[in-house]
Amino acid sequence: MFALHRATGRGIPPARLLPTLAAGACLLITLRLMLAGAWWGLPALSLLGALIAHLADLKVRWPRG
Repeated sequence: MFALHRATGRGIPPARLLPTLAAGACLLITLRLMLAGAWWGLPALSLLGALIAHLADLKVRWPRG
């Protein structure tokens, strides 16, 4: 997908896609940690990472002006 955008200028720009992927990855990591019975602080940190990624995603997508 990144190569398509770089080569043709079409597709989703990486700056708009990366925060979404990061948020999803953090949520999946949280799920894995919870299912594995990890110490409660690790899933909390992962959820904090998801929050930060979601806020970055909002900043990228929010209309300016």
